[in-house]
Amino acid sequence: MKSKSKILHLIAIFGCSLFCVNAATSTELKKCEPKNGDQTKTETAGLCFFENDKKIYNSGNSLIDTEGSYFFSSEGLIDIHGYGDKAVLYGYSCTKKGQETSPSCTLINNADIYETKDPKKFYNVYKNGNNGLSYQYVDGISDKAIRNAGSSSLDNAIILCNSGKCEKITPKEGDVFKDGTDTTIKYKIIKCSSNGCNNIDQTDPAVFLNGGKKDDNSPLIICEDKTPPSKKEKILII
Repeated sequence: MKSKSKILHLIAIFGCSLFCVNAATSTELKKCEPKNGDQTKTETAGLCFFENDKKIYNSGNSLIDTEGSYFFSSEGLIDIHGYGDKAVLYGYSCTKKGQETSPSCTLINNADIYETKDPKKFYNVYKNGNNGLSYQYVDGISDKAIRNAGSSSLDNAIILCNSGKCEKITPKEGDVFKDGTDTTIKYKIIKCSSNGCNNIDQTDPAVFLNGGKKDDNSPLIICEDKTPPSKKEKILII
């Protein structure tokens, strides 16, 4: 019995170190340490954020030289080849101030759409149910509409990209958009109701007013059959 008590005591001491390793996820870069007391330099190994100058370093070398938003995964900085594929842990918004030659950075804590250093590449940052942030990649290289993953109502339910800029909009009940996440040729649209917006497979030919139009161009979304039958359905926006 005494032996069992000792085992339980050891589990109480070491249990979390054995079984809770993945219970918490890092929410920001580690802090850089000053170099030998010099508050202007750092030699901290790996990626770190230097509070003294608000810059990001990699083993003592400044990492960020271009304005934009930067996002990090468990593997490090996500570049253009990893957008949308690697899970984001946190992000930093970096801008130049005054005569700065390299941008100063701040941890992203607010929900918004942030453009990366690569033009027309965005992340929609939104609050999740765990009181944290989630990240939705948005490729704004072409005009499109996609559902805002952070919305559960009509409020800011659609992310609309036009001319390389993306913004959240609040559609009206009954609005219809061509689903910009769909890359195949089929009937894929977004329909909005009083409860929010949903991705829909439109199975029959139909014509809708284009909720994503910015002007008198492309006022209609036309779902039409193509012949011969071997060809797939297609959506046209005219």
